[in-house]
Amino acid sequence: MKKFFAIAILPAVIISFSGCWDQNLFEGTAMVLSAGIDTVEGNEGSEYEFTFAYGQPQNSQGELLTTSAESSVMEEALQSANDTMERPLVIEKLQNIIISEDAAKEGAIGNGGTYYLGETSRFLADYVISESDASAVFEAVMAMEMGDSAFSYIDNLLTTSSQKGYCPNVSLHDYNLDYIKNGIDAIFPLITVEEEKVTVSGTALFHDEKMVGKFNQQETMYLLMLLAMNENTDYTINIPITNENQATEATLHINRVKSNQKPSIHDGQLTIKYDIKLYGYFDELERTRLINDFSQKEIDKAAEQHISENLVSIANTLSQLPCDPFAIEDQIRGYYPDFYKTHNFDEVYANAEFQITVEAIITNEGKT
Repeated sequence: MKKFFAIAILPAVIISFSGCWDQNLFEGTAMVLSAGIDTVEGNEGSEYEFTFAYGQPQNSQGELLTTSAESSVMEEALQSANDTMERPLVIEKLQNIIISEDAAKEGAIGNGGTYYLGETSRFLADYVISESDASAVFEAVMAMEMGDSAFSYIDNLLTTSSQKGYCPNVSLHDYNLDYIKNGIDAIFPLITVEEEKVTVSGTALFHDEKMVGKFNQQETMYLLMLLAMNENTDYTINIPITNENQATEATLHINRVKSNQKPSIHDGQLTIKYDIKLYGYFDELERTRLINDFSQKEIDKAAEQHISENLVSIANTLSQLPCDPFAIEDQIRGYYPDFYKTHNFDEVYANAEFQITVEAIITNEGKT
C-alpha cells in the first residue's frame, strides 16, 4: 500500500466557537474553522473547489461565513480566496476538512494538505466524507440559524452516533500510526444532508488514497464489532428467534464487545479467524415476552447465529472491495514474508475465508 501524505481524522465536523480567541495573534484576520473539497466539472482529479468556512474574533454571534476558490491543493486555493477578502484567511485553527464522496473517489483526500505536523501541532485537520457536496453541508449548518450551538450540535451528533455504532471514531494518533506508518486502509465517518439537516450515514471505506465503498449505519455497527473499536458500546440489533412453535424478533442491546483476530496461510489460502464476545441484554418487557416462549439457550443461539452471519457478510464485502482496516496485509507481511513477496495481497485477500465465532452473554436488564 502507498504511504503518501500525512493527515488526521476524527469523527467531529464543524466546530464550536467556544473558547478564547487569541486577540493579539489573530486580530484583523478571518479564522478558517472548517474547509470543504468538492469536484469541479471538467477538471476531474486535477482541480477541486475548496470552500473555507470562517468566523471572526469580533463576531460575538458566532456566525459562519464561507468563501471558495478552485485549485489543485488547499494552500493555493487559500491564497486565491485571500485575494477577494478584506481580512486575510488564516488556518492556524483549522479543525476539519469535509470531502465530498465524488472527490473522495478521485483520491482528493491528499489534496487537503499536510496538516499533521506532529502530535502537538496546531494544524490538526480532521477528515470526514460527505455523500452531499461539502458546500451543501455548510449551507445546511448556516440554515439552522442556531449560532454557536449549531456547530456543537454536529459535533455531538457524530460523537453520539459513534457510541451507537453508526459511524467510526478514529483518533488522530491511531490514524497516523495505522495508515501513514503501517499502510492500513482508512475508514472515515460518512455524513449527508437530508431535508436541510446534516445526518450520519455510516462509514466511508478506502483502499490506499481512494474511497472504494461505504457502509450504512447497520453495516457499520457490525464493522465496529469486528474491529472492536468501541469496547463499551450502546448498539441495538433486531434478532430473529425461532423454535418449533414460535417465531419472533427481539431487540438486543449490546453494551460491550471484545474481538480477537488471527490470520493464517495454509496451502496458499488466507484464513482469518475472529473470536467475538459480546455482552448484552433485552429490556424487561422484551425479556418477559421471550422467556414465555423460548429457552435461554435458544435465545443465545439465535443471537450468536444472526450476528455471526452478518459479520461474515461484512468481512467478505471488505475483502472484495478491497478495504483492509484490520491490518491483515501488515500481519501477513510480517508472519509470512516469503509468501507475501511472491503473491498479490489484494488477490489473496479477495479469496480469503472468514471463520467467525460469536459468544453472546445475555444478562438481565442493565449494563454488564
